Amino acid sequence: MILEQNNRLFSSILRFVITHSRLMRAYSVDWLKNKILLNEIQLLEKSYFTSVVELTNSSSSQTMNL
Repeated sequence: MILEQNNRLFSSILRFVITHSRLMRAYSVDWLKNKILLNEIQLLEKSYFTSVVELTNSSSSQTMNL
């Protein structure tokens, strides 16, 4: 159970890093798109940190129950 959550956490982190780096590369291409991409980056960061906190809290509570 904890291993499964750690795998989901790792997947989430990896997905965040890959997507974030793609968006940041695209961000420097065209000024007109920058505003849209910046919003996407901020939404991605928010959802990433929310999922990390949820997984960490879930993992912590399960560890305490052991």
